[in-house]
Amino acid sequence: TIPFAILVFVFGLLTLGLGWMLFSVLVPAVAVLYIWNTLGSVDQATTGMKLMGIRLDRLDGSRIDGLTAVVHSVLFWAGNVILTPLVLLVTLFSDRKRTLHDLLLGTVVSRTDH
Repeated sequence: TIPFAILVFVFGLLTLGLGWMLFSVLVPAVAVLYIWNTLGSVDQATTGMKLMGIRLDRLDGSRIDGLTAVVHSVLFWAGNVILTPLVLLVTLFSDRKRTLHDLLLGTVVSRTDH
């Protein structure tokens, strides 16, 4: 992604700044790749989740794939942007304190030491 960022920067210079609009595609693409390669990996956790000793699982304990990881993150951010703080009230009444996006996707955040 770094060579692409350099290419976009140079293209932006050549187009008097118009090419820099491609950064609006680059940033979400990097985020999707990060989520796909961390939550969708064998560890099922981002770097911060690994440090805190938590991971994302399916309810039956099986691994999640990269697509489910990306949809989980998109639903998390969309839910928080649209429904905050109401989305957090779901955790008070759900089993295992699952959030709305966890209920929709059949996922649960669990500790790695259990």
